[in-house]
Amino acid sequence: MKRTLFCTVLAALALAACVDSNRDNNGGGEIHDEGSKIAFTERAVPVNRDGKPADDVTLRFYDDQPNVAYISARNFHHMMLPHQQLAVKRNGDSYELRSRDGQATVDISNETFMSDDFSAFTNMQSLTGQDLPNVGYDETGFVRFKSVETTPKSVRVTFDFRKYGIDLRGDEQDVYLPFTLMNDLYTDLNLRTAGFNGERIVICVNTVRSPLLAVDSTFIIANYQREAIPADLAKYRYQDLCFTIDNLLGHTGRSPYEAQWIANGIDQTLEAQGEEGRTVRQLLQSANTAEFVLGMQALQYFVHDGGHTWVNITRYCPKSILPSVNQRIEKARSAYPLAARLADEGVKLTTQKFKIEDEMNAVREKVLGKGRYFKKGNTALCVILSFMELDWDGWLNYYSGGPKPTLEKTPDDELLVFIDAWQRAQADPEVEHFIVDCSSNMGGSEDLLTAFRSVLYNVSNTTSENTLTGQRSESFYDVDRNFDGKFDEKDKEVKNRLNVGVLCSACTWSCGNLFTARMKDLGALIIGEKTGGGSCAIQHMSTADGLDYRISSFRCHLTYNGGQNVDPGIEPHKQLDRVNHPESFYDIEALGKMMDEYYHTSSQSRPSTPGN
Repeated sequence: MKRTLFCTVLAALALAACVDSNRDNNGGGEIHDEGSKIAFTERAVPVNRDGKPADDVTLRFYDDQPNVAYISARNFHHMMLPHQQLAVKRNGDSYELRSRDGQATVDISNETFMSDDFSAFTNMQSLTGQDLPNVGYDETGFVRFKSVETTPKSVRVTFDFRKYGIDLRGDEQDVYLPFTLMNDLYTDLNLRTAGFNGERIVICVNTVRSPLLAVDSTFIIANYQREAIPADLAKYRYQDLCFTIDNLLGHTGRSPYEAQWIANGIDQTLEAQGEEGRTVRQLLQSANTAEFVLGMQALQYFVHDGGHTWVNITRYCPKSILPSVNQRIEKARSAYPLAARLADEGVKLTTQKFKIEDEMNAVREKVLGKGRYFKKGNTALCVILSFMELDWDGWLNYYSGGPKPTLEKTPDDELLVFIDAWQRAQADPEVEHFIVDCSSNMGGSEDLLTAFRSVLYNVSNTTSENTLTGQRSESFYDVDRNFDGKFDEKDKEVKNRLNVGVLCSACTWSCGNLFTARMKDLGALIIGEKTGGGSCAIQHMSTADGLDYRISSFRCHLTYNGGQNVDPGIEPHKQLDRVNHPESFYDIEALGKMMDEYYHTSSQSRPSTPGN
């Protein structure tokens, strides 16, 4: 039964008094915001937190948008960070929010959110159990965050939600934002995110268990099985999507439409593309699930940045229901052929590198056979297929006192593959050159490439840019360089005597691309063809009805060579012809001669490298 505003506010105050005895004294003053005076109902919603039930969370539904879930800032913060409380102080229509690490101000009359330390305010890194700033850190165990230097220290971020028709609301004690909007602001580089599907909330806070599909597949199934959502929710879903793309999508410089949406917003950008763009815009506002999904597939064409941004959301549709979902989408494709064509073009853009990856793996196996370590003459080659395949739990357990992961138990662990190959090459007196083969490496964890660089060059810093604020950061890490489970003086004893090369191709992407860039910075020989690029870390997002998608993150635009963008790809020192002679990538004897020439091993000693 619907309650009156008066009764609901009393109930909210009583509930808040029970859960937070440390509430700030509010400045008071009359609330003038008209939206906040609209009657509402509240509902306690069950929460699945990383596969386990957590405390219910109270959501608010206003009568003018009865299907759009709002949540108090305090409740959302505590939901994501149960060990923390958010302090809220009201002064009329303005609310000052203070988290453990930062602060923000929300003005519900002007519909604005402002913060001078936005990254700190939304920092969820304390979930790792460490006192960390809001930086990219995958908690692998063998890499430990040390420090970060950011320039400038502070930049004001202001979000104006009036541009998107999004209404912020409040009461005497707290400010209320749409649930999905709160999640947009908090979602981070460690893939921590939350979604609400009208029935329950699913939260992913484990850094290697994302997206929401991995936590609760039935949550996603329910979303796709709906023929349609209510009109008010569909309207807000589009508003929230536009806000995300305009403000939170990292600027890679790759999409030909990027400059337009930065200047005018994605809504006006689509409108300006004629009938095709207007069709996509129409579908993205549709309440029909299949039509909306087709709209997202077509949107991929406009926001494509090589593969980090993935709004083609059927990628995260459970395989058990994908055939039936595709049948419904096919009907939408028949009704909207212009959108169907754009969706197909988007698929081509996002799958091109996967085809090259398959081709390179097949050629390598044909030339060299199966295996991860190969040697010919004075040259050894180590195949690193990704920077993602890792015994995550095993390494964390090892650094907590457990047994060390082994190749026998986890033969595909890329760190173990690298350590084994490098140690074999180091111990072999014939070997002078060590080539890291990233020719089919599509990326993964920056922690892993940081460990590789540290072993080879004793360098473990990383540089990035925040595309929202323009701030540039350099982060420094400690690496357990001998992998004995300890960070100590013995790590300094690790020396690399080998000349280093990197083999790359057009599908060397993301962290594979970044590794190539930073190794080139350090003087390693780069062989192959221009890499595929990829410059941003990713964030997993959720639509207002709980569908997964992901974007390149504004929080971390990766750079090298004094701040240069890595997205265009890295040119090799020695060019190989992948199209006509792909086998040349795996001719170790020829690669060794290139290394000889580059390092002048016949007449000179190996050039000195940092820390060695």
